Amino acid sequence: MAHAEAMSLSLRRDNYRAFFEHVFPLLLRRIFGYDGPSWLSAIAAGDREADAYALTNLLSPNGALAGFMLQIIVAGSGNSMTR
Repeated sequence: MAHAEAMSLSLRRDNYRAFFEHVFPLLLRRIFGYDGPSWLSAIAAGDREADAYALTNLLSPNGALAGFMLQIIVAGSGNSMTR
């Protein structure tokens, strides 16, 4: 489940606005479930080790989501992180 969202990160690298308008809110809703069931509660309620691993990788500081955010920061600041 988290793998599909991670895949969408790579598909939207050229259109950051669309990502933040459409994909990011959906991702947050699915992970944290602030308007319904969440991936966190589903994973915690059952034996879903692969899903837990995928979600952990997505949310980790070195994961797909953080890496995507870093790319956006770098792209917005030119091409150097030393500025």
